[in-house]
Amino acid sequence: MDNLKSLIWNQMKDSVFITEEEFLKSIEDWKIEPITESNELVGAVWTKGSEFHMTTFGKPWRATMKQFRKWLTPLIESTGRATTSVDKENLRMQRFVWRIGGIACGRDEFFIHYRIP
Repeated sequence: MDNLKSLIWNQMKDSVFITEEEFLKSIEDWKIEPITESNELVGAVWTKGSEFHMTTFGKPWRATMKQFRKWLTPLIESTGRATTSVDKENLRMQRFVWRIGGIACGRDEFFIHYRIP
C-alpha cells in the first residue's frame, strides 16, 4: 500500500502545493485499490466517502465503462453520489468526467468539482 501511495505522490507532486509528508498524511484513511492490466500495475483508484479519484502510472491505458461502474456503483449506492475534482486547466479530464455523467457543481481557484449521480 505504501508503494501505491508513493506512486500516487509521484504523479501528483507537480500539481499540489504541499509536501510529500503532508500529502501522504492526507490520504491515510483513503481506500486505495491498484489497477492492473495484464498483471502490470497501471494505476490506482482512491476513494473516501463519496469522493473518487483515479491516477495512472505512465503506461497508456484506458478504463472501460464496466470498470468505472465497478468503482462508482458502491459509492453511489452508499452515499447517494460520487464526487471528484479536476484541475481547471485539464480539459481532457473535464471532458472525460462529463462523458461518465459528471455534472459540474462548483469551482475554486484550482479545480472544478463534479457530482456523478
